[in-house]
Amino acid sequence: MNFSCWTTIFSVFFSVFVSEIAFLVEGLSIEEETNGSVLYNEGLRLFMESEYEDAVPFLWKSILLFSHERDKFNVNDAFNQVLMSFERQGSLAKGLAFVAIQLHQRNDQRALGMLKQAYNLDRYHPDVQGVMKVMGETEASIAKGRRYKEEEEEMKDETVANNVQQSGSCYDTESCLRENAEYSIESGWDDNAQSMYGQTKLKLSQTKVVPVYIPPVQPFVVSENKWWDLVNGKVDWEPETFQIFQRYITNETTVIDFGTWIGPTLLFHAQFSKLSIGLEADPVAYATVEHNLQLNQKTIGNSGWASRTILENVAVSTPSDAGSLTMKSTGAGNSEGGVGNRVMGTTSQEWSVNGYSLPYLFGMWGVQLKPDPVFIKIDIESYECRLFPSFYDWFRDEAVLPTIFVSFHPQIEPCTRSQMTKVLEVFQLFARVTCKDDKIVLDITPDTTFDEFEEMLDEADCLSNKDNSDFVLSGRSESCEVN
Repeated sequence: MNFSCWTTIFSVFFSVFVSEIAFLVEGLSIEEETNGSVLYNEGLRLFMESEYEDAVPFLWKSILLFSHERDKFNVNDAFNQVLMSFERQGSLAKGLAFVAIQLHQRNDQRALGMLKQAYNLDRYHPDVQGVMKVMGETEASIAKGRRYKEEEEEMKDETVANNVQQSGSCYDTESCLRENAEYSIESGWDDNAQSMYGQTKLKLSQTKVVPVYIPPVQPFVVSENKWWDLVNGKVDWEPETFQIFQRYITNETTVIDFGTWIGPTLLFHAQFSKLSIGLEADPVAYATVEHNLQLNQKTIGNSGWASRTILENVAVSTPSDAGSLTMKSTGAGNSEGGVGNRVMGTTSQEWSVNGYSLPYLFGMWGVQLKPDPVFIKIDIESYECRLFPSFYDWFRDEAVLPTIFVSFHPQIEPCTRSQMTKVLEVFQLFARVTCKDDKIVLDITPDTTFDEFEEMLDEADCLSNKDNSDFVLSGRSESCEVN
């Protein structure tokens, strides 16, 4: 069972039924405790100790009492834990049936869809059968999927946004509608990854919030971590990376950033891009960057850059590798995990995560290579040797190409000769290719041979075994005709 789709469903319907679920938290009077964060932390603690039945009342009440101004947790995290609690008790169908009856009582046409989900999970569950009887539904009517005779008017965008804002999942109309679309990009995390994510979120909810300033953008806030000292008020960590962002990204640019780690690059370029999308498959790193982004969403509100920023907890893969992948790391959250054959150091942790091809994700996001510019940052700990060559079939027929900032990792695992031959084919599609922090231009043309390519790389020391080796690709080569 993957819970991202259930979380999306619940966040959409939250404002409709939240006032009618108080009986689920009997024994916990709302008047006795008004701090949603305290309740959420207790619920999450019980969940991590496998006390699922006891966890649900605390998690539900934290949702009821959630306040953007006061609480640090994200209400969708509480939903996620509640749904997993139901499932691990073998009663998710019961929870879905409950939502269906609440919607039915309000004559909401979506009740049948929720009942159908519960029915598909466990048609013989007594609660499902009971709700079917109350709603006047039969197996035949559910299978047919008929709509209510008296349908409500289609909800206005503003209403959708306001409803979902109450669940803490998004902060403006565009992001609310995008987040609550009929599809979802599912992480595919296994229980190990889910556990690491939950433990990290609990720890972060109790961590001090501090400001960070990476000139020249505006200060932002993050959960306290000594690493941020490297960039706070100065840039002692990869200063050229931030310079490249400023050189190529404008307020018309859509940025795709993977892996985004705990957010130093994402929280920087998101402030001056049109839209920034960060991808991170490491559950500890993802929990951290998600928490940091949510802190800024609460601080800035509806109109700020944080509302134009999206996060996905998935991996980017070749089309042939798409599906469930194994991610390895010497320690989750340390920025060195990957889905390649090797990682830096000795593998101590592994988990499953879904991989999607980049063209597929572009389609899901509604991102196109034109008319607005696209900037893609790739830092995926040696898997780029497999991924990058796969872009050729995608790019060769495109009239406009994105700007790509890609890091190779020969110190982890160098690309094979066959892979580098295909890397050259992709490079030849672009008008300009540079290395060494965008300082050395490589004279690559459609006629460049592989031996000439190798000689260029050696002379410029573009692929250093001591550190990451970055390339920037921009513009489409005029010599490469589009079919």
